[in-house]
Amino acid sequence: MPVQGRGFGGSDIWMTRRSLAGHWSTPANAGAGINTVNNEGSPYIHFDGRTLYFMRDGKTGMGGYDLYISQLGINDQWRTAENMGNGINSAADEGGLAIHPDGKTAVITRFTTDRQNDLFQFQLPEKFRAAPLQALNVVVKDKQTLKPVRARLEIYQVEAFDTTRLSQWADDQGKIATPLLKNKSYGVIAEAEGYLAYSANLPGDNAAVRSLEIKMIPLASAKGQVIVMQNVFFETGSAALLPGSIPELKKLVLTLKSNPNMKIEITGHTDNVGTDDANMTLSEARARKVYDYLVTGGIDRSRLTYSGKGETQPIADNNTAEGRRQNRRTEFSVTAN
Repeated sequence: MPVQGRGFGGSDIWMTRRSLAGHWSTPANAGAGINTVNNEGSPYIHFDGRTLYFMRDGKTGMGGYDLYISQLGINDQWRTAENMGNGINSAADEGGLAIHPDGKTAVITRFTTDRQNDLFQFQLPEKFRAAPLQALNVVVKDKQTLKPVRARLEIYQVEAFDTTRLSQWADDQGKIATPLLKNKSYGVIAEAEGYLAYSANLPGDNAAVRSLEIKMIPLASAKGQVIVMQNVFFETGSAALLPGSIPELKKLVLTLKSNPNMKIEITGHTDNVGTDDANMTLSEARARKVYDYLVTGGIDRSRLTYSGKGETQPIADNNTAEGRRQNRRTEFSVTAN
């Protein structure tokens, strides 16, 4: 998230980031690629987290305040900002840019002495466009009563697991609406007092709008319930956890710490690719890896058991890629609460 402050000279742009725990980091100056001895202001960072638009004054632009763009490099450093050029900038003051979810339609303010501040809408040139967005509409309900649940929802990119893209509460109707990047895979975790945490995985797609219904399980009736950990991932043919698994496993640790009488059994499953014996061994090793993570996180071993079922308990058709994906799962069941 960009903020303004003092640094290189004049007004500078600073950055802060919200962690999975919901805390903002100490603001850090965005650096020499963004800030100069002139005044930078009105920062707007696109939902992709990698495209920054802002205004800068000085003698090197078209005149007055101009609009600039910078993108985050693969080294997580902002590239040297580029003036967005004639056609967008003029001898007047431009600023306050905002981008439509399509990534190409922009609105800016332009100040002139005769008209003061006016709004202008235009199509961004291809090289200045941000990634297109899609809308996600979520409704959260109690699984038993189907009444709305005012849960807190966290959404993060599986490929960028350390960044929470959204952390907010549902309204009184259990509803949340938020933008997502198209064609990106997201993990979703919902939690509410008195309920087991819920997880879902949203594979990337190109739809303009998508919907998700979440049915949360009350803790009072959690015993015997089987919960698939939708965002626990392993390397192919291995029990090595992928980084995208960490947010969900952290939430499970917190759930167990918040409910000290709860005990769970962790179960690993595979698809039918490979031999029966190999799949049984792999599924048990994956369940053991989750068990070890929980123990390392401070959960007493007496509260945990684990087992592997190999390919013996499919929940989908192993003849399709999607079916095999669903069968390759790790789940837990509440054995005591």
